[in-house]
Amino acid sequence: MNIIIDYLKELKKVCSNKEHKQFYDWILTNGKLFTKTITPKEYRQYKLCYYNSQTLALDGEGKYYEGWGTTKAVNFPIEHGFIVKRNKVLDTTWRDGEIYFGIHIPIDYIRNHWIKNRMAESLLYIYYRDKNKRRHND
Repeated sequence: MNIIIDYLKELKKVCSNKEHKQFYDWILTNGKLFTKTITPKEYRQYKLCYYNSQTLALDGEGKYYEGWGTTKAVNFPIEHGFIVKRNKVLDTTWRDGEIYFGIHIPIDYIRNHWIKNRMAESLLYIYYRDKNKRRHND
């Protein structure tokens, strides 16, 4: 199918933890694949994809997605945060991004996390756990 989805399926196979298997199931079921990109007006600091993308989302520049991506230099899935605008990826961290797969994390969730923790970080697993807890508590 594609290198990222194949990679996630393999991770799910080798997981011995039930919660982690459910996490990968959730990602594979709800994730979205992107192959078209928008060239940004400017690039931001390399290796700060979560901060770069979350601040853009908070500034209203697009929707924040988190998941995996590949680049021309590294054709292997790397965990990554990125912006989606008009169904295309706006990545201000990588100059050579090619394929992206991720989950949309709502702006209110990002804002609340920043207020509570005073930092940008990977939110994907935290978001999954919070969504999963709410579903089981309803």
